[in-house]
Amino acid sequence: MRRGALAILALAVAAVAAPLLPAPAGSQDDGLPLQPAEALVLLSDAATPPPPEAPGHRLALPAVWSDDRPEARGATAWYRMQFRLDAAPPADAAWSVYLPYLYNGGRLFLNGQPVGQVVESTPALWVRLQGPQLLHLPGHRLRAGDNWLDLRLVPRGAALVPSVPRPQIGPWTLLEPAFQQRQFWTRTMPQISAVACGVAALLMLGLWWKRRDETLYGLFGIAAALWGLRTLTFVVEVLPQAQWFWWRTLYHAGTAGFIVAMVLFACAYADRLAARSTPRWRRHLAPLLGVYAAAGPLAMLASGGAADLWLSRWWVAGLVPLTLVAPAVMLRAVLARPGASSMLLLGAVVVAVLAGVHDQLLATNSPLLRSLLPAWSERRLFLLHHAANALLLVMGGLLVERFLQALAQLQELRASLERRVAEREAEIERHFRRIGELDRQQARLEERQRLVQDMHDGLGSQLIASLLRLERGQLPQPALADVLRGCIADMRMTLDAAAPDDHDLRSLVGNFRFRWDAQMQGSDVALDWRLDLGAERVQARPGAALQLLRIAQEAITNAVRHAGAQRVSVRFGRDGDALRLSVQDDGHGIPGWPQPRAGHGLRNMQARARRLGAELEVATGDSGTCIAVTVAGVLEPAAG
Repeated sequence: MRRGALAILALAVAAVAAPLLPAPAGSQDDGLPLQPAEALVLLSDAATPPPPEAPGHRLALPAVWSDDRPEARGATAWYRMQFRLDAAPPADAAWSVYLPYLYNGGRLFLNGQPVGQVVESTPALWVRLQGPQLLHLPGHRLRAGDNWLDLRLVPRGAALVPSVPRPQIGPWTLLEPAFQQRQFWTRTMPQISAVACGVAALLMLGLWWKRRDETLYGLFGIAAALWGLRTLTFVVEVLPQAQWFWWRTLYHAGTAGFIVAMVLFACAYADRLAARSTPRWRRHLAPLLGVYAAAGPLAMLASGGAADLWLSRWWVAGLVPLTLVAPAVMLRAVLARPGASSMLLLGAVVVAVLAGVHDQLLATNSPLLRSLLPAWSERRLFLLHHAANALLLVMGGLLVERFLQALAQLQELRASLERRVAEREAEIERHFRRIGELDRQQARLEERQRLVQDMHDGLGSQLIASLLRLERGQLPQPALADVLRGCIADMRMTLDAAAPDDHDLRSLVGNFRFRWDAQMQGSDVALDWRLDLGAERVQARPGAALQLLRIAQEAITNAVRHAGAQRVSVRFGRDGDALRLSVQDDGHGIPGWPQPRAGHGLRNMQARARRLGAELEVATGDSGTCIAVTVAGVLEPAAG
């Protein structure tokens, strides 16, 4: 912030100080340029200079002849200025006369011969020239000894400024640098300022339109727009008399509106710096300033332009005390909360107020200013438009600095949020990995428990029961061999179901079928197998596959041992994403259904189905029994 403030301060100082620097001098000759110190004023409507013996009124230059001769205000006047040359310059010499200002235009004569004309006011044309004039003087018309320059002026309207400056006469190369410098600051710079103010106003008002709570942008945009309008006075110098009235009204409106916007901006900025609410007394400031600012243009409209002189002298002077509110408020903000931005704005406001006071004294040809600074007063350099440009530069620079700070804070906040989001994502990922590991551990634990339970319920119980029968002598050797083969088959089925990567559902069902077909050889029971699994590889979760095979095993066992079945149909099929098992026999059905005798087989099948999140479907009668179960969510994508 401090570097930005210093840069803005340097630009503002340059904007104000540059016009005050002396113009670069060309190659000088001894005693040049010549500067007549007085003029003989002759009142005459003649189109040519009066004769040398015509009586006149002698005035010191620069002169406001209407102040010295009030009775002659508005009359055509001739200013005769004498200068002396020790020797006549060459006939082809490029000489000129430099006039720093010539507000109403005029005609110039050298030794009675016309040498130049600047556009001047007429009853149909309003002229208010702001720039300097550099007029060519033919070398062959200059002579050794006394020479006369006659300047004809036809002042129209209120003459508030000296109508005749002190001319400078000399070689063109000697006077041209001063002319170019003043031309830049009085004509070129206002053009640049008007365009810059228009662009800045559009930009800031556009930002304010999008963000209505940012009143600083709105006040700055209004101030820039009004100052750009006022600056056009230095750009548009010639108008028809019918439009002059409206142009002066806009000029007064722009001047007062800019001052009001500047004061309100300073007050709002001071409140922002001090982080305080608007004091009660200042809540009425904007309406009061608005009323006074509107009084001037309204008086201009009501009087039809007749009040222009009074407004220029007294109403504009009344704006000066109003501008003192801005430095007073900023000074309080600086004392309450010192900072580079508040001090910078305070300095710019003070400079603008002092420049406004200076310009008012200069425009009204104040004797105080002429007595205190006679040489400076003679240069007639108006400073307010440069000081106002510097003030707008400071105001805009502070807003840009504030905008950049907001962007930097937004970027920092965004970076902080991105870091926090990345940290939270990493933390969530760690939690997910931990949860995944816990899920895998839980799955392994559940799988072990399931295998242990299945081996205990199936293989274990079968071995214990066989061991008891063997100890009691109730199990002959052939039956013992059958029991051991059944245990081995049961163990193989469990191991096969626990290795899904090696065997898909077809392989599991195929091994299961192979063992049952081997057991049914030589019996009167026919097993009918059917797989409706489609052409692709089908893989079920190991636990689910084992439960389904055990349900199928229990159903086949019941059909063979208890139902007296001659034919058993076993079918595995897909029903969308679900897996369906059905075992159909042609036996005599389940006795006492739906309330059969106590038995473990049916209860075991129902329990296994519930483990899979399904219900066992039982349909039984004299023509046979059908055991079915449909399990969803057990199929897995085939590997590869």
